[in-house]
Amino acid sequence: QLQAEAFDPSPANIGKRSQLSQIGAVKLALLPKQTRGDTVNVALNLHWGDEKSLMGKKAISSLTSSLLATGTSKYSRAQLSDEMAKLKMSGNLFHFQTTKANLSEALKLVAHVLKEANFPESEFKQAKERILVNLEASRNEPAAVAGRALSQHFNTWPVGDFRASSSLDDTIAHYKAVQLSDVQAFHRAFYGVSQAEF
Repeated sequence: QLQAEAFDPSPANIGKRSQLSQIGAVKLALLPKQTRGDTVNVALNLHWGDEKSLMGKKAISSLTSSLLATGTSKYSRAQLSDEMAKLKMSGNLFHFQTTKANLSEALKLVAHVLKEANFPESEFKQAKERILVNLEASRNEPAAVAGRALSQHFNTWPVGDFRASSSLDDTIAHYKAVQLSDVQAFHRAFYGVSQAEF
């Protein structure tokens, strides 16, 4: 069993040890170091669209992302969960831990899910209902009320802008309006090759 090295986490040492490169539109940063059990931590940040193409699509984007791992052309939700367990993956598709031996297959699985998610209707309905229930439950929670008030007070973006803050009632209305076809169309339009950091 490999032990973790004594690692100096100073910015200077991280900068010195990091290996930076680019593959297509993906910026790659690797920080090799000896870890306990040969573990590997992966972070993938995808960027797509702009303020025009994403206008009015915040709820659709959120639902699309939350539904990615609920099924693909090849796996059901349970099968995907089993595959991730076999590959010793913990976390989610964008931020996970695995082992060096499983890294290649784990990345192939993530790529498959991002490309081949099929958004089962039953999963869509459950996810949408769960979000709406949670939003309603937050209506009188002091922390949630305060957070929304601050976000709205400092909001500088127009209504519908992806970065804009909206009232609870407007947020609920946006989620209620999302149809499965909206999620499928968003996935087709935005989940291709995009700017990313890995």
